[in-house]
Amino acid sequence: MQFPQLAGIPTPLSIVVLIHFFFASNALITNFDWMPSYAFTHIAVILFGLWASREKKGLEPVIAYVAAVLISILTDIIQLGVYFDDTQFVADHEVGTKYRDTWRYSAAMVIIHLIIKPICILFAILVAFMRFNQQGGDTTEYDRIDNQQ
Repeated sequence: MQFPQLAGIPTPLSIVVLIHFFFASNALITNFDWMPSYAFTHIAVILFGLWASREKKGLEPVIAYVAAVLISILTDIIQLGVYFDDTQFVADHEVGTKYRDTWRYSAAMVIIHLIIKPICILFAILVAFMRFNQQGGDTTEYDRIDNQQ
C-alpha cells in the first residue's frame, strides 16, 4: 500500500503534524503560566513530525517522532495532574468568567490532544512499516556489496 505523491498535496504524516499543531496551539490559547513546559514539548513533537514527513528514505525520523510523542504523553499526564486545579487557579489569579472559560477550553484541548496521540502513534508506525517495505526490508539507503547474489 502506497500513498499517492502528488505535487502540492501534503503527505499523510504532514496532516498528522497539522493536527498536533492545531491542538497544541489551541491548548496554549490562554498563556504559558499554567503548563510551562507544554509548549516546549510540543514544539519538539512538531519539529520531529516535520522531519519525519520530509525525510522519506530512513526510518530514524519516524522513530524519533514516535519517541517524542510517547514522551509528550507522559509529560502531558504529569502536567495535567500537577497544574489542573480549577478552583486554585481562579483563586490565585482573581480572574473573571471569560478568562476562566478560556482556561477550561485550553485544558479541554490538552485532554483531547492526549486522547488522539495514540492514534497518531499508530499512524506513524504504519507509515514506518510502509517505508520499510518500500525499501525492500532494508533500512540503509546504500547498496550492499558484500553479498552480491
